[in-house]
Amino acid sequence: SAAVCLLAVILVFTLRLYKKVVYRLALYQVLSSFGLAVLAAMQIVFVDYNDDPTTYNRGCKAIAFLSLYTQWMKLLFTVSAIQHLFCFGALHNNLRRCEVLYALTSLLLPVPIAITALCVEAYGLGEFGCWIYETHYCTNGTSEDNTSLAALEMLFFKRLGFWDGPASTILLVASAAMVAIVIKLSCKVYQRKRYGHLLLNDDQFGKALKQLLPLAAFPILFYVFVIQQFTFHIYQFLNQPSRAMFLTTSISFSMWSFASGL
Repeated sequence: SAAVCLLAVILVFTLRLYKKVVYRLALYQVLSSFGLAVLAAMQIVFVDYNDDPTTYNRGCKAIAFLSLYTQWMKLLFTVSAIQHLFCFGALHNNLRRCEVLYALTSLLLPVPIAITALCVEAYGLGEFGCWIYETHYCTNGTSEDNTSLAALEMLFFKRLGFWDGPASTILLVASAAMVAIVIKLSCKVYQRKRYGHLLLNDDQFGKALKQLLPLAAFPILFYVFVIQQFTFHIYQFLNQPSRAMFLTTSISFSMWSFASGL
């Protein structure tokens, strides 16, 4: 995933797409995806965590802190790109001057969220590496130690509050906005073709639609993968997940970054 994101970044600069605001916003989102993929790959150092948990504890919390921060940064950069496209495509208002505001919001807003999770001791090592885990519940990196139902409930609500709930809601709204823009542009193209107003070099709506479709995939795919993880967390709260569900969720998390780069 990191390699695909890095290739995408190189191509954006090689093809000089960075000169357009919307591609810069997409670039920021792919850079955050690259960072998330690198952090996920770094977690291989915690394979032997259980042999010496004291040594790895601080490192695990640091990786978890950076992972949650990067996830929120990716989410907010995605929303920024969608907001820009929606205002431009639906409201005919070009907010290119808001690029600095988009960047500052996406970089700074995740900080208090990640710090709050650190203050309430939400980080720990679980079945998917270092992230939001209840240490009293996920001992030895598994969910076998379920002696404390309160710890399991706390784990679920921490995940719900710090990521699953806000992310799924925000991405649902963003996906709906992108679908609305695509439908509006498609109607414009159809009307111009139907009534003969389409000139040889005047297909501005058609060009906009072609450029928009790849960018429209950002929030929709991200939403699908986030919902898959959210569903897993709900099922894990109610039942013991199967190995296939663990595997599917792992692949889904990897696709957060891979799909963005692709």
